[in-house]
Amino acid sequence: MTCEQAGPTPTTQETIETILNDPAASNWLKTSLQSALSRDAVDAANDAQNLAEVLVARSDPLVRQLATPHLQPKK
Repeated sequence: MTCEQAGPTPTTQETIETILNDPAASNWLKTSLQSALSRDAVDAANDAQNLAEVLVARSDPLVRQLATPHLQPKK
């Protein structure tokens, strides 16, 4: 059984252009991407991965707190 795709997989350059031209993408993301493009690709990718890990670790407790139903006080 084969997995068919709706179209060709976008190239990395197409993905970059899509993000940079997306009005819904945050300015922070666009600025960070543009900054990363001027750096060594491996260094930028390593830094981005480290940043992502820290941000996920920071946000996970908040997401869990929001997802946990609050106990209602008994009336």
